[in-house]
Amino acid sequence: MPRVLREVAEVAAACAGDPLVLWGAQGMKESVRAWALGEAVAVACPDLNRRDRLTVCGEPEQVAALAEWVLGQVGPSYRVVGSRALVRQVAARSPRLGLLGTFEWMDTHRLSPALGARPGRARWLGQEEEGR
Repeated sequence: MPRVLREVAEVAAACAGDPLVLWGAQGMKESVRAWALGEAVAVACPDLNRRDRLTVCGEPEQVAALAEWVLGQVGPSYRVVGSRALVRQVAARSPRLGLLGTFEWMDTHRLSPALGARPGRARWLGQEEEGR
């Protein structure tokens, strides 16, 4: 049975600071719910980027099991969001979870200053930087 995560600090510790999952947590506002199962973490946030989202991280087998359980709790309007590789692996393991599409997520907390990253400043990558 998944364990309920009630505080942002619990979510942050369970997901090892995964920025996508923490984005989904939205400060654990009233409508957000979160769970952990083994190394897997799932955060259900309604109306996140105009859709109901289930942000996930962890080991694919555990994430698949947790996502299926959570979707039984929150309903079918939620879409699973995670790293591209993880979501592909989860979809391959679960007949209920199909791959609808992919998107890119980027954060700069580990980006080298040599690439011109400055805290708090976002910018489009130049053509010479794409694919690094």
